[in-house]
Amino acid sequence: MSSQQTQLGALMGRMKDEGYSFRSQKNWDGTRDVHALLSKRGAPLYATLLPTTVVWADLTGEGTNGSKLPNGGEIDAKGAKYTLTVQQGGEALASLVPEDASRAALAATQTEQFGYFQAMLVEFWEWVWDHAASDESVAAVKADGEKQVRGVIAMTRKVSPADVPLDDPDVQTLAKQNFVDSAVSPFGVSKTGEVTLKATQKVFLKTGERRPPPRVTDVESKQRNVDGDDDQPYVMRGMLVQPRVRFVAWAFAGRHGVRADLVRVAVLREGVMAGSGTKRKREDDDCSAFRLRGPEH
Repeated sequence: MSSQQTQLGALMGRMKDEGYSFRSQKNWDGTRDVHALLSKRGAPLYATLLPTTVVWADLTGEGTNGSKLPNGGEIDAKGAKYTLTVQQGGEALASLVPEDASRAALAATQTEQFGYFQAMLVEFWEWVWDHAASDESVAAVKADGEKQVRGVIAMTRKVSPADVPLDDPDVQTLAKQNFVDSAVSPFGVSKTGEVTLKATQKVFLKTGERRPPPRVTDVESKQRNVDGDDDQPYVMRGMLVQPRVRFVAWAFAGRHGVRADLVRVAVLREGVMAGSGTKRKREDDDCSAFRLRGPEH
């Protein structure tokens, strides 16, 4: 078995061993109950992703602050985020990982990992639906969904909505499915069909202070974006990177979802294999076999 396959298998094994669980608990300021995604040990749910290709990155300065929106508006400081979007597979993977066996192993394991987390989100929202009463925001979303579905079913049956009870099996089945399907997810699909993941981090604290961007390390595991040097686009489209994220559930203003908070980004290979470097010897590096390791690459 190759070193790449060994490391991929080890990372997936650790991730599944850590696992996930769901719990109702107090929010950050203790004012209300919320639903939380946690590890099996009850800790916040962090995950180290497999090496993936960058689709978009905005990790410098004030992030998306001031960016134009399609409707002519502009993102303000309150909504500003540092963002990183990566995708499994993609055309760039052939130049980043030219060895056929290594590339095939990586692509297959990427599919496994992304599928694992997507299945987790479905399972989570099904659980939330069954425990909605413990979260006021989710309970309101659930109630609205049930009423809307009841109205639709009443029309198809040609009866009054009052004649369709909320606990009608058809109402509950369809409303639950709509609730799960409408949850906002960090996962998406690219124009060419590959699964993507968008990870973000708020730029400004509630106090108005700017936060430092997520830590970016280079192929030698040294931090790139040090204090006072935040204008360089250290992470760019087409790079092979390994992000670490935290999955966090949220519900407010009639919407609900899970976001992936970006913790750090390790750059493994740059663009079309430009440059070279010497990797520091660290036996515990996640997927270090995919790092750029010398001019022969």
